[in-house]
Amino acid sequence: HRIVLLTDVTARRRRDDEIWRQANFDRLTELPNRALLIDRMESMLRHARRHGGTCVAVLFIDLDRFKPVNDEHGHDVGDLLLRQVAHRLLKIFRNEDTVSRIGGDEFVVVMQGDECLAGCTRAAAEVVRRLAEPFSIEDRSLEIGSSVGLACFPADGQSAEALISAAD
Repeated sequence: HRIVLLTDVTARRRRDDEIWRQANFDRLTELPNRALLIDRMESMLRHARRHGGTCVAVLFIDLDRFKPVNDEHGHDVGDLLLRQVAHRLLKIFRNEDTVSRIGGDEFVVVMQGDECLAGCTRAAAEVVRRLAEPFSIEDRSLEIGSSVGLACFPADGQSAEALISAAD
């Protein structure tokens, strides 16, 4: 005699995946949020410490003239603009880089590698150039800009929070 009990855990697994996604990704842009960013940065920093000479670079991107867009055109247009900014940023950086939105109109990108200092300087210039190009949203042409701060491990900080603060 045998008894078999089967339980379909598909719904529970989907719910768990959704909870994890909500905890780690920005709902609006679908980019990693601050919690996932810090987790990935700490992993990169551990790797850099083990393999001396590896750089970890942080770019802190703050949108210029975003508040007037929100005030003049409404938050729905501002949200669409933030999504387009996220899309442009993803096109600039490599798959192994982490592009995140940490809140409001602030984004942080983390890069790692042997030549990341030169790479992040080039990437920062590209961010400024690409985000200065007009955005087309609901038959409107909107122009914003960006300010980019840079920080590198180990020179500018030893922890994820210290590097983010230094780049800000």
